[in-house]
Amino acid sequence: MHESLQLSDFQNLPLTMRRLAQATAAGSTEHMSRLVDSLTRPSNQLLLVYLLPLVYQLLDPARIPDSDADFATLAPDEAATYYLTMKSLEALASTQNIPQEAARDLWSRVWHWFEFLEAHHRVRHYDSMDRVTCSRVIQFAYNLQKYPEMRQVIVSTPGFYGVLSRAWIAVIAMKGDPVRGQSSQYILSLFTSVVTFLADDNLCNRANLETFVDGVGDHGPSVLAMWSLRHLHYTIGMFDDPQLRRNYLGFFLAFTTLLPFILDAAEGRPVREPTTDWLIQLVRQDLVGGLVRAIRAIHVLSAEDVDWEPLTLVNQCLNPLERLFNNRTLYHPIRSSIALGLIEVVALCAQRRTLDGLHSNLKVLLLELLPACTPYWGDGSGEDVVSVLTKYEEAIPHFVPEVREAWTRFATMAMETAAVFESFDAADEMRMRGCDNTLCGIFGPMKDFKRCKGCKSLYYCSTTCQAVDWQNGHRAACKTHEFLLRGRIFQVTLRHRAFMRALLHRDYIRTKLRIFTNAIKCMRQWGDPGKGYFVLFDYTCLGPQVEVVSLAAPTTDSERLKWIAETGLQWHEIVARAARSEGRMIIHVMRLRDADYERHWIVPLRCSTGAIHEQLVNIACDGDGEEGLQDLAELVAKSNLDVTEFH
Repeated sequence: MHESLQLSDFQNLPLTMRRLAQATAAGSTEHMSRLVDSLTRPSNQLLLVYLLPLVYQLLDPARIPDSDADFATLAPDEAATYYLTMKSLEALASTQNIPQEAARDLWSRVWHWFEFLEAHHRVRHYDSMDRVTCSRVIQFAYNLQKYPEMRQVIVSTPGFYGVLSRAWIAVIAMKGDPVRGQSSQYILSLFTSVVTFLADDNLCNRANLETFVDGVGDHGPSVLAMWSLRHLHYTIGMFDDPQLRRNYLGFFLAFTTLLPFILDAAEGRPVREPTTDWLIQLVRQDLVGGLVRAIRAIHVLSAEDVDWEPLTLVNQCLNPLERLFNNRTLYHPIRSSIALGLIEVVALCAQRRTLDGLHSNLKVLLLELLPACTPYWGDGSGEDVVSVLTKYEEAIPHFVPEVREAWTRFATMAMETAAVFESFDAADEMRMRGCDNTLCGIFGPMKDFKRCKGCKSLYYCSTTCQAVDWQNGHRAACKTHEFLLRGRIFQVTLRHRAFMRALLHRDYIRTKLRIFTNAIKCMRQWGDPGKGYFVLFDYTCLGPQVEVVSLAAPTTDSERLKWIAETGLQWHEIVARAARSEGRMIIHVMRLRDADYERHWIVPLRCSTGAIHEQLVNIACDGDGEEGLQDLAELVAKSNLDVTEFH
């Protein structure tokens, strides 16, 4: 025990309090209650520091009852001891007047008593904490940020974050839905204190966040998410009241500051880890919608109040949104955010020249994240995007230049993708098949083909073709194919796949000349044209970007080939099937964003004959270098070969 905690004669206290302290030290419960009552007066609050030696004695762990039967022995002075414990917490948060060694000694006793009293309160009242206790624990945690030396000692105490989370939930759950008035502002102020404490750079890490979430109990993530988002949506609704705006902006800033830490803690973790569950529950409670609505509200307010600077607030909404769209645990919530008005928010922000600091965020949305969603427009969601783009056509000249260019590029791509959706017949696309005996080349309605009963993936026009393919290698590879895996949340339906094939075919026709040119170049480069090539269509950004990769290239020299070969998508069987096809099957691969960041869908290009491929191989074999390649490729593209191509 530090010498400053030795009992003294309390000479620094006023006479009345000195006598009460001396009587309490002698064991008088009555005088202890009167002493506690005197401490409730604001004028006496600062005197607690002189009572810490007495508090240290009263909080002797030896006085803690050993069993449930002993609870009754604590009843007469429980309230006073409880209050002293809470006041000791406040005193510890102001440790500039207490030697660090003394504060550590006192904290060890405070914590033992606090754990006991919290458990005692649960037994007697069938819940966690009373409101006064909760608010004091939260304010104590918030005040700790001023005193980093003592803070490290306290937050390293096992269970501290769990107590903090139970205090948080107990406070905000008392009122149900937030109501206007002082009580709601009080709850929000406590909530802000907890969030600010959790988001401290020196304290926030995975272990602490998991302990915090676990402290709420079995339903911790869902409870935290529910109350967090209720207050977030309520807070946004208060932005239009000038008198309340400042109070609620504090909470909003604190909450959006915490989001990156939750994302960091959840990134790459198993699905059932607490912080990951918390993040998933936040999204289910409409976190994305809340952030989008917040940006809209902030934009409207900033237009009305020229003295209000919205840049920080808008960035604190955009940054976690972008992180969410790229998070591996959740499927991209960007699809739902489009319906909630994300593109309209981008248009509003693009017209504000005072928001220079967030224009890079807007460009990332327009050039990377939004385009990556277009292959999934098979459900018709592109129509909503087109309607917003059309609405803001006249406003484009008022966009800041760098965003204007990005907006125009995305708008062009979106309009063209929507046109594909409008023109393709999903029913016909889904009914069309090609015989999977690649030497056959027959196309037609699905009803004219029989599916393999083993793998349930390949179709044949006749039993003869099935027998030929069986002998040629399907015997060893007859198993369920994984051409397009289902996402965790968003399921890729037959209609989606039909749209993706139509989109791919459109882009193949557009880039055919470039593909042929690069195919000849690849086959010449690796010196084995007979091995063939595959074409990668990258839809993870504005484009798509098209890359031709030779199958003759060693995997060590081709990162694309190495990566795709290791994905387990029956790659080796497909390569062998393409080689047997004599040019009737060319491997095309769509690279898409997905829950695991990206997925590769192999969509073979089926040709009625191998004439085109044969001409490309002949050109590759007849020369070397790159001179005249484009002219030769153009001759092939424009040749009158009677070849039907189908994805």
